[in-house]
Amino acid sequence: MGLSADLMREIGPDVVGSKLDARTTKVKDGCWLYVGPYDDRGRGLLWIGPRRPVTAHRAAYFVAHGDVPDGLCVCHSCDNPPCVNPDHLWLGTQAENLADMRRKKRDVMPERDEGGRFST
Repeated sequence: MGLSADLMREIGPDVVGSKLDARTTKVKDGCWLYVGPYDDRGRGLLWIGPRRPVTAHRAAYFVAHGDVPDGLCVCHSCDNPPCVNPDHLWLGTQAENLADMRRKKRDVMPERDEGGRFST
């Protein structure tokens, strides 16, 4: 486990969940969009401690299901990087995630709006 995973475990799912909820908007397609800071791939970044960001979808998985086992990724069934709906998240290896992306022909970045955010 990394330092961010250790810190999430230390502060607990209730605190992580409240930080996540404060920056989440539910939209009609079922996605829950994280509206805080993003990384360069459109994934939300949740700051859970000093200099300790964690991807928002990974935090959402932790809150709903617990720790992410070593060697596994938190993947999106909706293919929407800022989505944090636990029903849209699944665990897989990096190879499974890449295969899923290619199968869905999602190996290109989604378009961004004029504010630089990924559109849904």
